[in-house]
Amino acid sequence: MQTIVLGYSGGIQTAESSNTSLVVTSDSTSLLVDCSGSPCQALLSHSIDPDHVDGVLLTHAHVDHLYGLPSLLHNLWLRGRRKKLPILGSAATLETAKALCGVFRLDKKQALRDILVWSDSIRRIGDIEIEAFSVFHRPLVPTQGYVFTQGAEKISFFPDSAAQEPYPECARGSSLLIHEAGGLDVSRELLNGEGHSSALDAARLAAALEAKELLLVHLPPGRGLQAEMLAEARSIFPASRLP
Repeated sequence: MQTIVLGYSGGIQTAESSNTSLVVTSDSTSLLVDCSGSPCQALLSHSIDPDHVDGVLLTHAHVDHLYGLPSLLHNLWLRGRRKKLPILGSAATLETAKALCGVFRLDKKQALRDILVWSDSIRRIGDIEIEAFSVFHRPLVPTQGYVFTQGAEKISFFPDSAAQEPYPECARGSSLLIHEAGGLDVSRELLNGEGHSSALDAARLAAALEAKELLLVHLPPGRGLQAEMLAEARSIFPASRLP
């Protein structure tokens, strides 16, 4: 498996990056995780045919994580997609996603209704096994991360969340652990209070779960700050990197 980062910004977009979303791929399966920016254009720019994406996974119902979904579905409708498209998330997240698509009356397009499969329970798509786990972000916003497994290989994604013990055991031993990071540890109390993690929080979690590599995403703007965050993470988990 490999991970393609389509965007790595937090809530504030920059000239370099849209909000955080990524694609997890194997030889035969492509899964889009969260949906921001211009999703079809982003996929095509990485030589991924939107008509061949095998599933969309949503982490939570905040604007920067699912605002691109109506655009994606509208483009797929215009392109004449006929392949089924599972859309995964918690029941609460899917309810918001459906409501957003309903604003644009996408739910009235029969061709889309024929291919969309909304589910909070699918645990395998193609050759990739999927396990969801709960994280703490905001009290009224259920948020879940995902572990992707193919054979002995494992990739885990921790979206917006305050890293809290006990850490999810399903993510232990990940070849790549992807974690949001909102700033430096000097701001940890503020970040945790808002349901986010510092770069050091993410590094501690990666070390505790015996990950091989840590990728920081959902970053605040500013290359200088991002470089400081990376140095902070590497101080206890050397195999840390930025997109």
